[in-house]
Parts: sequence; C-alpha cells; structure tokens
Amino acid sequence: LKSWLDLSVNKSVPISLLIMSRAFTLSASRLPPEEVLRESISSMDEDVINEVVLDAASKEESETPAIRKRRLESIQFQNEMIDDEREETEGALAK
Repeated sequence: LKSWLDLSVNKSVPISLLIMSRAFTLSASRLPPEEVLRESISSMDEDVINEVVLDAASKEESETPAIRKRRLESIQFQNEMIDDEREETEGALAK
C-alpha cells in the first residue's frame, strides 16, 4: 500500500494503471485472465474501485447520474479522510 501511495501521490501514476499492473502481475497464475481480474478487483477497497471508475469515465459518461453520484461519494470520502487527519494532527500537537 505504501508503494502504491508513493507512486500515486509523489510520482503521479494513475490509480487505474496501478490496478492494471496488479492484475497483470497476478496473471502469472494458472487461472484464466478473467478470473484473475475478477479476484483482483474483488479484493480491492470500494473507494479504490470508485476512483478508477471516475478516472476512466469518458467526458460523456462523466455527466451521467451514476458517475456524478460516485464523484460525490469520492469527495465525501476524501473530506472524511481530511477531517480524520486534521484530528490526528491536532491530537499530536496537544500532547
């Protein structure tokens, strides 16, 4: 996870590319590629999948209600993470 965050945040590697690389790494198994991909996706956090869907959406798809809902959920999740980080920082400073 740390290496994914480093690649995504510090090196600007898109999450979708990281996920695809993970799926291809797993393709060395003896399972059919579809099953490998299914297992890879099912083991991912819902928020990661949501970000991939948003990142991969075309301009036309971006205007659909489903993608707008996903975008709202993503923003809400990010705001929650920011709030959690702020509370941790304030707690550490108070010590």
